[in-house]
Amino acid sequence: MVSLLFSFHQPIILRNYHFLEIGKSSHYFDEEKQEEFVKLQSESCYKPGFLLLQDLIQKSQGAFRCSFALPGYVIDLWEKYTPDLIKMLKDLLNSGCIEWQLQTYYDVQEDRVSKKELKTQLESKRRKCWDWVILLAKIYC
Repeated sequence: MVSLLFSFHQPIILRNYHFLEIGKSSHYFDEEKQEEFVKLQSESCYKPGFLLLQDLIQKSQGAFRCSFALPGYVIDLWEKYTPDLIKMLKDLLNSGCIEWQLQTYYDVQEDRVSKKELKTQLESKRRKCWDWVILLAKIYC
């Protein structure tokens, strides 16, 4: 038996922040480039991959299984910029063939953050997962 774990990551794109802006501006992120990058990744990678997984699940009549490690911030980016990808993800999760791994909300190395921060991130991700479970139950039941 082979066990597949798909781990998803998206960089957070920062804008050019000049030294003289310190204390005057707290706009650190480049929303325009972030949206462009997320949409590009969605079209070139995630959507084709999700379609392939859906096909494998259908052809195997549910025998194909895998796991997703999906940080909460990636879900936030997808919800904001590519809602159609979120629908595909929900369809995959609803198949019952995808296991959703609990991990931190942001990509952090657990040994480099405090136990309090780790607990906070895990709880944030757990809440996000629970919100989705409720949403999936409302959509598909």
